[in-house]
Amino acid sequence: MRFVHFKAPFGAFRPFKNVELATTAEFVTYSAAYGLLLGLAGQDREKKNEFMGARIALGCNHLPRVGRTFQQLIQGKRELTDTGGEFNLRPFWRELVCNIEGWIGLDHPLLEELVEKGVNEAATLDYWGVPFMGDNNFFVEKIDVDERPQPCRWFCPFTGQRLPLGDRLYYLSVWTDYQQTSLSKSQLFALSPTRDSLKADDDCWISIEPNAVTQESEL
Repeated sequence: MRFVHFKAPFGAFRPFKNVELATTAEFVTYSAAYGLLLGLAGQDREKKNEFMGARIALGCNHLPRVGRTFQQLIQGKRELTDTGGEFNLRPFWRELVCNIEGWIGLDHPLLEELVEKGVNEAATLDYWGVPFMGDNNFFVEKIDVDERPQPCRWFCPFTGQRLPLGDRLYYLSVWTDYQQTSLSKSQLFALSPTRDSLKADDDCWISIEPNAVTQESEL
């Protein structure tokens, strides 16, 4: 097992595509964490199936703040004229998360080796891109790989049990399929109490794979 510690000033993890209503999950999602790990390992999106079944855990030092920014949206065709362009502009808003810090636990021997090499010996890999926080406008400020994490809270699948006072649920994507959206997968999670370490049999590990129920029903 390896643990990637990350820190970034901003990030955005879109649960669905909607330009005019661009919301974000409140923390790094499993699918975004998997994409980040592939980028660190020098792998592109086409190779994500090669590491299917990798187990990921998400640790949270603190929940980031959710902010909102206004931008301009161009609707319809851009009609250029002799005097310039006539555009149908309207404001819209996008959510983002601020001051993100946490841990990504990884349990997949081959991918662990590639990620550690990508972080510690970056010059040896041909990158397909740069590490970013969900939205490619937001980059990682700090990233390290360690054999064990610092004490923090971990996201665990919601089992239906009553949550401690003040806690709540989080809906995070696990797998995103851009060609066949029915294979995309999301579920509810809750934060565990602070743990000093993480074991291989802890309940916070999630297998990164498509929606198996939908996949079987289509065969």
